[in-house]
Amino acid sequence: MDMNFQPQDLEQIQARTFIVHGENDPLIPLEIAEIIRDHIPDSSLWMISEGGHVPVFGEAFQKFFSRSSQFLTAKKSKVEKSSSRNS
Repeated sequence: MDMNFQPQDLEQIQARTFIVHGENDPLIPLEIAEIIRDHIPDSSLWMISEGGHVPVFGEAFQKFFSRSSQFLTAKKSKVEKSSSRNS
């Protein structure tokens, strides 16, 4: 499987996309998540403060569950390109 996505590939994604990224991910820099967000037309980025490579487990799980549920149940509309931090 080729994981070398190019902006033109990302721009073809039609589904609303919720991107979750850990602020302290040692494997994938935040800039990559921002590029993905900027090139997927209907996407939103949630950056988890102090999160690592798999930031949705442990203390952040309940907030992840809540945020992802809100994203999935929201009415489909043009999602503003946004980044939000876990507070």
